[in-house]
Amino acid sequence: MNASPLPAGPPLFGGDHALWIAFRATRSAVRGLIGEDAPQPDPEKLADQAVCMADFLRSAPDASDEAVVTQLSMRGKARGGDDTLRFKVRVFRDVLAHAERHLREAEPPAPTDAELAAKAAKPDPRDLSLKLVKAPLALTETAKGR
Repeated sequence: MNASPLPAGPPLFGGDHALWIAFRATRSAVRGLIGEDAPQPDPEKLADQAVCMADFLRSAPDASDEAVVTQLSMRGKARGGDDTLRFKVRVFRDVLAHAERHLREAEPPAPTDAELAAKAAKPDPRDLSLKLVKAPLALTETAKGR
């Protein structure tokens, strides 16, 4: 992952790699929990839940799992009280936090102010001189109060 650039994230998540990673991990974990023979949840429903959970967890990272379940219920993305949903929330929260931390560490460091100033082009003194005004500077009729 460090040697090659990340591929573009799926358009469903707007290129948000951490969200995509958490979605895929949660989907795999749910498949493992309920078994391969059981009817699988709709991927679009899981994607909607993932976006809702990510928005909520990014705005309130210390929120409890029950608060996330309540948020999903209030948004109409899931029904509360489901043990599978609580499992999804725990997996999603942990993977999202880990993925965001890893992606943040993998990014090149932001340039310092000194580096930005060194790269900036020097201003041309001719551009900094006063500009001539062709019209005389006088008060308009409105400014005179007429």
